[in-house]
Amino acid sequence: MTLKRIIWVILALAVVGGFIAYKMYTKPHTEVNAMNADFQLSAAQLFQEYSENEDAANAKYLNKVIEVEGDISVINTLQAGSSFGLETGDPMGGVTCEFEAMDATNGLNTGQKVKVKGFCSGKLMDVVLVRCSIEKI
Repeated sequence: MTLKRIIWVILALAVVGGFIAYKMYTKPHTEVNAMNADFQLSAAQLFQEYSENEDAANAKYLNKVIEVEGDISVINTLQAGSSFGLETGDPMGGVTCEFEAMDATNGLNTGQKVKVKGFCSGKLMDVVLVRCSIEKI
């Protein structure tokens, strides 16, 4: 192949690669409230499974849509969103539900029973659900 042809091939590959990267970067993420939950359980049950065997719980729940029900123990406002914790009966941890919107927790109070759907991202101190939406009870 000639040098001119090699340059054209490289240029074409760069344009195609750039287009693919742009499409992947601007692809909208799936809204969790429109999805069916893979699992439905209480916050206490979810935390207990993670406490007993984190590896097995990760294999079962990680990156899946989980619907949990529980009482709000704490409400937080974050720099980019909001969150609240659900009571699990264990003083060492709970289930944290993170929301992308700053006002997602407006009108909620501690002690209030809620049903939340979100993607499970595993356990740090708490089991964490991200991109959550509040379901009606």
